[in-house]
Amino acid sequence: MAYTMLLLLLLHQVRETEALRVIGGEKTVVQDGNAVLPCILIETQESLSQISWQRRTREKPQNDNFYTILPTTGPQFVGGEDKRFTFIGNFKGNNGTLLLSSVTLMDEGIYTCIFTLFPSGSHKTEIPLNVLVPPVTSLESNTPTVGKDEVLFATCTAAVSKPPAEVKWNISPLGEKVRAATSATQYTNGTTTTISSLFGVPTLEVNNQSVPCVVTSEALANETLPFTIQVHFPPMEVNIIKTSPNTFECESKANPPANFTWKRSGEAVSQPSVTVDGAKLQFLSWTPDLNDLYECEASNQHGNNSHKLYIQVVVVKDCCVAGWVLFALLLILNALWACYKFELLRRIIASVRGRQPVATSSNSPVRAQESLQVQDQQAEVEKISNCALKTLFMVIIFLMHIMLFEVYYIFAPIISVYLCCWLATAMFLGCSCHFCGLKRSGMPGRNFTVFYKHALLDSKKNLLELGGQMSNKFRANLGIHAYVMLKFHTNV
Repeated sequence: MAYTMLLLLLLHQVRETEALRVIGGEKTVVQDGNAVLPCILIETQESLSQISWQRRTREKPQNDNFYTILPTTGPQFVGGEDKRFTFIGNFKGNNGTLLLSSVTLMDEGIYTCIFTLFPSGSHKTEIPLNVLVPPVTSLESNTPTVGKDEVLFATCTAAVSKPPAEVKWNISPLGEKVRAATSATQYTNGTTTTISSLFGVPTLEVNNQSVPCVVTSEALANETLPFTIQVHFPPMEVNIIKTSPNTFECESKANPPANFTWKRSGEAVSQPSVTVDGAKLQFLSWTPDLNDLYECEASNQHGNNSHKLYIQVVVVKDCCVAGWVLFALLLILNALWACYKFELLRRIIASVRGRQPVATSSNSPVRAQESLQVQDQQAEVEKISNCALKTLFMVIIFLMHIMLFEVYYIFAPIISVYLCCWLATAMFLGCSCHFCGLKRSGMPGRNFTVFYKHALLDSKKNLLELGGQMSNKFRANLGIHAYVMLKFHTNV
């Protein structure tokens, strides 16, 4: 009977032992974070006498008893205190869970939780702890000078990460103009350093292009390191822009940005009526003493470039007076000539009306004489028309030549009015002669030609006076044109 009771007790104990369980589980934590090490005993009615913890980590590769929880004294450290461990369980509730704060890579390993029961003995479970190490990211850039050989633009690094981080460049905007090369180095503590380098040819096309570096790791969210390619080059073409009537500004593309210096005849600008503010040159007043060659120089540590500007200040007051006086004289001459023509025409018309028509045969001498007169008049009109057309042609050439000079905006209006009056006079005289229908003996074409030549001589005189107010270069060209026009009309 006693034997039977003992056997039944053993069978019950075996069934209860098979039913109880210790719950743990694998844990993953990021370095410097907190890790909860779960350990719970369930489905048992046995008496709990002790909870013990052991560890086998990177720091302590041998199995090490480091923590004990007793029903009487509570939790206590074994072999040295480590305040990062905190008991957050409940002994009476069969809960031996620990909290590990400020986890480091050296804490990675296997933690074993052991429950000691009576009478069944010890029951344990293992809790693997995985520690993720976020990468230490950095980006180092290189600023090359424009050239034709491939160089290193930048290096993107994801250091001592676990697991290895992925480093990529967003080079899609540049396509094949740049390339990336990646390498990795693994260390004994399980961390890896990944380095990706960006290469390319330093051209103006890739300058200021954005190529960010993207680092991906399980230990942290994607991190983007911004990077813009910088290629240094000396100042390119220098342009001088007139931003206002009195201000000129110098512009040039360069990297790093160019420094601008204004010079006058090779020396620094020191005129009181001229101010220099960086790239700007401002004239406070316009006087002839400002006439000179001004130079804007753009420079940086890689080179320099320059552009020149010639300032010509001309006082045109006397020229304007001469032009308007000539204009008035030509108008007066036109009016007098028209009155003279009108009076003479009226007399001819009155004389013709007072005559009686005389019938003549087609072969009469009178008819032949009238035919000759008509032919002479037509020839004279054609000659005058050709002269007017040639005058117009020379005026057009003369105006086109004026447009080539720097002082066009000062002299062109005066010269244009002057030449238009000159041309109008010639055209008016030609038309007057044509419509009057005078006989060669009454108003011979030769007399008109003489008058026209005198008008040209007066025009030449005024042109040369106007040219005397201008620069040597402009005056020489103007004198040549006046001489050519005079010779041209003299030979008509």
